[in-house]
Amino acid sequence: MKIEALGHSAFIATIDREDGTPFRLLADPWLDDHVIGDVGGRFPRIRADWSSMAPIDGIWISHSHTDHLCPYSLLQLHRQLEGNPRLLIPTSLRYLKSILSEFLPDWPITVLEQDSEMDLGGIRARAFFNVREDATNEDDCMILLLDNGQDALLSEADAVLPMQDPAVREMVGELLIEAGPRQRVFLTTRNELEATMASVDAPDQESRQQVVAHQRGVSAQLAQEEIIPNGATSCPWQAEGTVRIIIGQGISLPHEVVGCWNRVLFPVRLEDRARIERDAVTRENLPLQVMALHGGESVSVDSGILSPVTPVPGLEVLDQESQRHFDPETEIVADFPVAPLRDEQRDATTQHQQ
Repeated sequence: MKIEALGHSAFIATIDREDGTPFRLLADPWLDDHVIGDVGGRFPRIRADWSSMAPIDGIWISHSHTDHLCPYSLLQLHRQLEGNPRLLIPTSLRYLKSILSEFLPDWPITVLEQDSEMDLGGIRARAFFNVREDATNEDDCMILLLDNGQDALLSEADAVLPMQDPAVREMVGELLIEAGPRQRVFLTTRNELEATMASVDAPDQESRQQVVAHQRGVSAQLAQEEIIPNGATSCPWQAEGTVRIIIGQGISLPHEVVGCWNRVLFPVRLEDRARIERDAVTRENLPLQVMALHGGESVSVDSGILSPVTPVPGLEVLDQESQRHFDPETEIVADFPVAPLRDEQRDATTQHQQ
C-alpha cells in the first residue's frame, strides 16, 4: 500500500486489487488555496500535475464540510483528470447526487450506505458513521474501510474515533484485523485545534505559554489513552502489521493576511502527536508503527513496515512546515475589531446544557 498526503485531510491511497492491479483513491480533495468563503487558507498550498500521475479510480468525500467537499476542487479535477473516476459519497450526501451529476458529467456516482459492503472492482468498500456518543459537529462524518482480502485501509477523516473506549477499540480491531490479516493502515486526521484556539485567544505572552502548556498536557493524556491497552481483546495496536498514519492541520489563515500568526498556530504539531503515541507504544511494548505524514509526502507500507518518506511525484508544494514553527516567545496577540466571544466572557457550561 502507498499513502500520498496532499495536505490537511486529502490523500491518495494506492492498494492492490485482488488481481494485483493498483486501485487509487483520492480522498477529501480540498485542493483550493482557500476554504469557507476565503475565511481560511490552505497549508500547504499545492499544485498538482495530474497528467504526470497514475490515474485516479475513485474519489471519496467523507462528509459535507467544505474542507472535504470543495466544489471548486471537484470542478477542477473534472477538467484535469483523465478518465472518469467513480465518485463515492456517504448516504448523508445523497441529496447532492443530482447536482453532482449535472456539474460532473460522466463521473459515475456511488452512494455508500451504513454498514453495507460494495465491490469496487477487486476492492471491498465498507463505511459507517461516527460512533462517538457525545454530540460533535462531525456526526455526519463517514469512516471508510477498504480491503483486498489481505491489506486494509481505514480512513476516519474527522470522526476521531474514541479509541480509549474498550468497546470502540474492540469493534475497530475486529473490522481491521478481519479485513487486513496481512497488514492494515489506520489513517487519522488530527488538528489539535484546542491548543491553537487557546494560543490565539491568549491576551499576552505569559498567558499563551500557560494555556499552551496545559493543552499540551491534555493532548498527551488523550493520545496515550487512545494507544495503551484498555481491555479490548481485538486491539488493532496489539496486532502485528498495523500502521497508524497521522495527517491534518491544513487550515490556516489566508496566506494574504497570515503574517506573524503562523508562529502562533498549531503549538501541538503532527510530529508531537506522533511522538507521544510512539512513546506510549514503546512503554507498552506494542508492535504498532506510528508516523506523521505532511502534505507532499508519500510513504509505502509492506507487511506493516514503513518505507522511507519520499516526495509525492507530480506535486508542487508551495509552503514548508518550517515557515510556521510555533514560537512561544512571540508577543503577537489578538486585537481584532471584530472577534468571536472569548471564553471568559460567557458561561460555556450553561450554553452546552441549553
